Amino acid sequence: MKCTVVFLVLSMVVMMAQPGEGIFGLISGLASGIGHAIHGISTLIKKRRRGMEQDVQQEVEQAVQNQQDQKQLDKLLFKHKFAQNRFN
Repeated sequence: MKCTVVFLVLSMVVMMAQPGEGIFGLISGLASGIGHAIHGISTLIKKRRRGMEQDVQQEVEQAVQNQQDQKQLDKLLFKHKFAQNRFN
């Protein structure tokens, strides 16, 4: 008799439970969470790669600008030395 009552009570609890409260809901939520985590990590990696590419591009642009500045300084120095030699 006790076994019958326990069986009926447990059956009633199982039938009244919401579908999301079972093991399938837990597995579904876990899979969804893992999917979101993977997406977040891949987005972070992409952002870091873009940041590195931008840093390299800035360094190249700065090097080119330094070369141009150096050429201008060399031209000015040459003109100045040429002008000094003319007057000496």
